[in-house]
Amino acid sequence: MKRVLFPALAGVVGVGTAAGVGRLQTARPTLEKVIARVEEMRGERREEFRDRYGDSGRDLVLYSGRRLCGLKLIELAEKASMDNYKAVTAAVARYEKRLKMDKAQQRLVKRVCQL
Repeated sequence: MKRVLFPALAGVVGVGTAAGVGRLQTARPTLEKVIARVEEMRGERREEFRDRYGDSGRDLVLYSGRRLCGLKLIELAEKASMDNYKAVTAAVARYEKRLKMDKAQQRLVKRVCQL
């Protein structure tokens, strides 16, 4: 039997139960681990592909940092040495759009997620 933490929300599935809280406490990988994985997959350092025009490596790192690591946009902007979080928002949205059509990028994201 599940222990109810918030009796007023007991009828809502996944809300207020110990299992619902535990889901939020799962360990997420750090951005450094994501960057190391992307560098390993690409065979080059982040500094080499970060500012290269048309290269999706930076966007892959930002997307993974947002979705996999759960970082806030401002945190990603700081760690990626970007001027503001709006550029991070645009990069993540652009990469999500690209993911819908590009099977190769989908495979890269799956490989990064295997941390």
